[in-house]
Amino acid sequence: MSVTVVLGAQWGDEGKGKLADILAHESQICCRAQGGNNAGHTIVANGVTYDFHILPSGLVNPGCINVIGSGCVVHVPSFFKELEALEKHGLKTDGRIFISDRAHVVFDVHQQVDGLEEVELGQGFIGTYASMKLLVSTLSTFRTYRKTSIFVHEDMRQS
Repeated sequence: MSVTVVLGAQWGDEGKGKLADILAHESQICCRAQGGNNAGHTIVANGVTYDFHILPSGLVNPGCINVIGSGCVVHVPSFFKELEALEKHGLKTDGRIFISDRAHVVFDVHQQVDGLEEVELGQGFIGTYASMKLLVSTLSTFRTYRKTSIFVHEDMRQS
């Protein structure tokens, strides 16, 4: 079995998404390895327009398993909003999307704190709140939680 990897050499709009979209049509597994929902791209498949931000574009292929990897920053409300939008357009995602237990999980409070820090910096702000949503502040301050920190496996609970 052959393996095809789409790997970017820098941050930014390199066309990784478009190439992954083309390859996802024939893929069995599509994995988003890093990043957050601060960027995204649009796919038009069978006349239907889908917007992707954090979810892997392999979801357009009904036979493809999709993984959000350990290098991703998952804003939980945005994840579910995007998933719901795809399902409204007819994509069936049940049993086809998985999140690594090592992925960073962020909440709305991160965005609020980042905005307050930007205000405090005044003219010296770096623009993370407006331009990159949660990604830069989350990664630079490590104010995130890993999924393993939040969810405790049933076998590990005390009676």
